[in-house]
Amino acid sequence: MRMRSKPTRGAPPEYLYWVLVSLLIGIAVSLRVWDITADLPPYFSGGGQDFTTDASYLTLYAKTAVQFGGWDLFDFEPWSAFKISIVSGLSYLLFSVIDVSRQTAALTGAILQLGGLMLSVIGLSRHLSRSALLLVIALLTTNYVLILYGRVPFAENGLIFLAGLTFLVFSFWFDRIWGVLAVGLLIALTALLGKSFGFFLLGGALLYTAVRRQKGWLRSAAFLLGTTAVTTLLFTAFFHGDGGLFDFLYEYGVGEHGAPHGFSSIRGFFESLIGVTSLGLHQYMPLLSLFTFVAMLLPLMGEFTERSGERVYLFMVGWLTVWLVVLSPFNYHPIRYFYPLTIPMVAILAITIDRVRNGYSLRRGFSYWRIPLCFLLTWYASYVTIIGVAHDTLDPTVLFPVVWRALPIAVGFVLALLIVSRLMTGKRVLRRSALAAVIVGLTVGAYDLYQFYAWFSLRSHTIDNASQDTVDLLGPGAVIGGQYGPAFAADGKFGSLRLFLRDDLKKFENDCREYPVTHLALATATMNAHIPNSDLLGNAPVLGTYYLRNNVVRLVRISHLTGNDQAAKYQPTEFERATDLMYADRLIEAHQALESFLRRQPRNKAALTEMYYLTQFVRGLNDAQPLIDELVKHFGDDLSITLLAAIYYKHLGKNRNDRWASEKGRQFFEQAVRRSGPNADKTKLMYENYLPSDRVVQ
Repeated sequence: MRMRSKPTRGAPPEYLYWVLVSLLIGIAVSLRVWDITADLPPYFSGGGQDFTTDASYLTLYAKTAVQFGGWDLFDFEPWSAFKISIVSGLSYLLFSVIDVSRQTAALTGAILQLGGLMLSVIGLSRHLSRSALLLVIALLTTNYVLILYGRVPFAENGLIFLAGLTFLVFSFWFDRIWGVLAVGLLIALTALLGKSFGFFLLGGALLYTAVRRQKGWLRSAAFLLGTTAVTTLLFTAFFHGDGGLFDFLYEYGVGEHGAPHGFSSIRGFFESLIGVTSLGLHQYMPLLSLFTFVAMLLPLMGEFTERSGERVYLFMVGWLTVWLVVLSPFNYHPIRYFYPLTIPMVAILAITIDRVRNGYSLRRGFSYWRIPLCFLLTWYASYVTIIGVAHDTLDPTVLFPVVWRALPIAVGFVLALLIVSRLMTGKRVLRRSALAAVIVGLTVGAYDLYQFYAWFSLRSHTIDNASQDTVDLLGPGAVIGGQYGPAFAADGKFGSLRLFLRDDLKKFENDCREYPVTHLALATATMNAHIPNSDLLGNAPVLGTYYLRNNVVRLVRISHLTGNDQAAKYQPTEFERATDLMYADRLIEAHQALESFLRRQPRNKAALTEMYYLTQFVRGLNDAQPLIDELVKHFGDDLSITLLAAIYYKHLGKNRNDRWASEKGRQFFEQAVRRSGPNADKTKLMYENYLPSDRVVQ
């Protein structure tokens, strides 16, 4: 790592510096790959399903290419943005070299994010002292949100890698004309091979160009924009000539989530602008957000004696600001869209700590453009603070009014800043910036690691179990559709389609008939809502019901119901024939078929669960105990299994008058409550009222 600045007073000795860097890199890798197939937090940011579903969409083309020799066997919704991406390319390479699995797919995300963070750190190394650079590495290593998203192959991790490369070139060579051209080229590739948000990096490069106003700055800006535009046009014409990229951007930007609220009115614009991160980005990193707010406020309130790091500071401010402003009008703002902003937040904080060391003086008065910037920044911070402290909802009808309640707080804060600037002008020097970096790093890092531990100590593996189950349950030639289809197909040699069941039931059924779909993996709530109006869904036998993180999902077979000739050739497995026997009320034969299946696949969750319910019905409660114990042994971190065991042992204790069984049931119940999060009351209600024969997962 290149270091041009001399070690500052308070910085660690040479050998200790590299020991700390090596240790932090080791920790960064470990936190992202340790038990990489574990479920990510079930109720994270309102319980969205992107952790469960979207990662498999992004690697589906690569999986299909390695297993079947073609990138898209079915020509279904050919969204080239998924196929022609750095995530798809790297996952194809890893699938080819290692194997096709969820674990290998997850490594794609970890490699890209870690690589991007490393490139960003190298780019910053030219401009920061060692203590500030250690702060950057520590905060990026331990950031809870980065860790979570670094364990899945999201497009944003591809963006982080390419953005890191872009920033590295900007940091070292942007003053040369070929460096400007290279940055323009890389920004376009960041958007086209990573994610379209990569275009927002233009904000950082253009802000630096405009503020510095060096000789030829207009020419540099023109070269930058021209290179980005030409690269984009050529790339799009060559790789996305079918319009798939634009269809994809429209569908996810406007089509699926409605007309942007931020464009509806002036009021709507400010509600969207100030409320852009209401899904929890800052709530999961409150200390980092607070320190970054102060770091961005300081240059507006005063002046630094030293201008070192100005280039990278302006780049990071432009990147952060343009990203938030451009995305704000649209209605869909998951944390996934914003977590790359952790990088500019950390960089801004570290650069500010470095610069304030050599001198900082408050202004006596504010120039005309500083006051509105202070006001907008404070308004945004006030809103984030209010919803973080006083609101636990994602409902925009509740959150948008908070924007206006935060307004007077921002006005009062800015007035106070003006008064302070009058009373406290003069130089204020913080000579121990290394100490400040240590304090910030320890407080922010400790909070992030606490969040990581809280999740990791209660982690489950429900998605991995469902995918492994599917390998045993389905036979050759299976094609799994539905929103969860690619996730269920991740470990097996199965085809898959991102076939969504939404309001247009007719289109969904037509797609099932047109394409050779043999099975569906659908959210139970969505499926139940459509069953009264769909013979296809109503007659599909359920092979397994899974509680994935915080959503119930069914795997059903439709190969014999759609009339598709290719799907009709699918041959059901022994487990599927056992399921058919259960639907035909031939329970003794079904029990025998399941026994045969479990002799070959003794750890299949769906088979063990069905065997448990059948054994109760055929042989009685006592005979089902070995099956409950087997389920707990292999799937004890699954909330549904823990609750099922709690209910079973509670009733077994009553039937036998067995205090040991009753106590065991109580212990399982306490485990289930700990895993239930906001659904603890529902878990308690089920424990109190359900019988051992009742289906816990519905």
